[in-house]
Amino acid sequence: MQAYTTKNNAHEEIQNYVRQWHNAIVDDESLKNMLNDIEEEISRINAKHARCKDIYLSINSYTENSIQYSVFENFYLTAHKVSREQVIPDQEPTALSVMDRMTKDDNQGIRMSKTMTDVKDVAQGSLISFGVEKAIGNDALSQIYGMPGEYMIFCMAVSKTELEKTREKMKGVTK
Repeated sequence: MQAYTTKNNAHEEIQNYVRQWHNAIVDDESLKNMLNDIEEEISRINAKHARCKDIYLSINSYTENSIQYSVFENFYLTAHKVSREQVIPDQEPTALSVMDRMTKDDNQGIRMSKTMTDVKDVAQGSLISFGVEKAIGNDALSQIYGMPGEYMIFCMAVSKTELEKTREKMKGVTK
């Protein structure tokens, strides 16, 4: 947000209101919601400060990767399109983030099974058996005997409750 000196209390109010989104990361739907919220706040401020010239929100400039809004030519609010990699730079990719990318790339190299065939209690915990393709079964067998394999084979249990909580957190604005 690039701000200029406020001309009156109405300008100061809208600048203070919009500051809550300074450096925010939003998806397309949340950007629309944010702009609607700003429009509603502008209407409220215009009604409250009827003696002041009305504040308005308009598009100042637009490119493929950014859009700049002008609020009564008093300050500018710019939204830039960025990728997840640009938001979280210089981090060594984790195995899960790499697998996430692989699943988005036609599942190349990932095989999954939710077909449980058996569960047994043993002294160390539980043994859970899954039905998988023959090639993966052969790979797992060779790894049990200490030979290198093509696949990382592991069992993953994901809490459905935590999955839904995280899914809800990932929607909308991330500040």
